[in-house]
Amino acid sequence: MSDLPSIGSPATRALHEAGIIRMEQVASLTRSQLLALHGIGLKAIRIL
Repeated sequence: MSDLPSIGSPATRALHEAGIIRMEQVASLTRSQLLALHGIGLKAIRIL
């Protein structure tokens, strides 16, 4: 089960497609790595 906050469908899809479903996984990525995922933008990063 995912514990990701509500960040919008494209961003959520991008994370799930990369196998990221937990905030611990998000925390291990750099800002650049997150932005490299298609669907993740600055707004999603601010929320995360």
